[in-house]
Amino acid sequence: MAKYKYAVGVWAYGSVSDRFCEQGYQQSRTFREKLKAASESKGIKGVEIHFNGDFDESSVDETKQMIDEFGLEIAAINCEIFGNRKFRKGALSANDLVIREDAMEIIRGAARAARQLGVEVVNIWPGADGHDYPFQVNFIDLWNHLISSVKSVVEEFPNQKFAIEYKGREPRGRSAISTVGTSLMMLQEIGADNFGVTIDFGHALQVKENPAESAVLLNRYGKLFHVHMNDNTRDWDDDFMVGSYHVWETLEFFYYLKKIGYQGWISLDITPAREDQIGVVEHSIEVMEQMGRFVDEMDDAFMEKLLAEQDALAVQKHLFQGIFAATVRG
Repeated sequence: MAKYKYAVGVWAYGSVSDRFCEQGYQQSRTFREKLKAASESKGIKGVEIHFNGDFDESSVDETKQMIDEFGLEIAAINCEIFGNRKFRKGALSANDLVIREDAMEIIRGAARAARQLGVEVVNIWPGADGHDYPFQVNFIDLWNHLISSVKSVVEEFPNQKFAIEYKGREPRGRSAISTVGTSLMMLQEIGADNFGVTIDFGHALQVKENPAESAVLLNRYGKLFHVHMNDNTRDWDDDFMVGSYHVWETLEFFYYLKKIGYQGWISLDITPAREDQIGVVEHSIEVMEQMGRFVDEMDDAFMEKLLAEQDALAVQKHLFQGIFAATVRG
């Protein structure tokens, strides 16, 4: 039976501001209050936090004490290299070497903190790196800077796992690392065993991928380091609760996580703007647990036969009967 450890990004308990409501749709919480909310969310065992946002190197010990106090683990440390205006024209890909070094030093600091805290994965989401308009950037320079920046840090910490997280767009109009293919290209060029990918279910949807297939591709090369779960409308990174739009794709994703033997954390990357935040986290965990149970109870041999035959109609009938069995019997 597949059994996962579930975590949540502490931003799920934040104020959730946007350009239309800068004060946020929710009440603000301190970092400590966010940890407390996570500890009160049923099914949550760990949290994701941001280095250079939630904490820094001067507060590592204090952060560990708080997380231990609430009985939590750290699933991953994220790098805050996107929310400062100095990164408005790029962070790891910026033309200004000083800015690139600032971004690299944030990742180095996250790696040093991860080593001190015993955290397996440092997650790098290069949200500031990309472009908005045609003829805005020199693509040759952008890619040279981006690859060399990441390669330098990854090679500096050979015993620390780093995971790049791809996304189609936002905050830039077009993100540099936008697809599973772009990610694998970057990994191949850097060629480091400790460098992999975080697959964000919603980011894969946004770029019109099938998340299950993307996970299989990453696993094929031993590069599926971490998982973020959420849902969206496919045209924006809405970070909605799990299974709220793409039930079948979510179920298929869990089917293949079991099939490839994924053993890492599954973290919620969600931003409940108008709903009860703890309630949304708990519901998302329950949805994932139910998906996992359904997958465990599948007749594997029968499913393999249907997949080999590519019999979509038979698969749909089989899944509908399994999910809506009580209704069908009634």
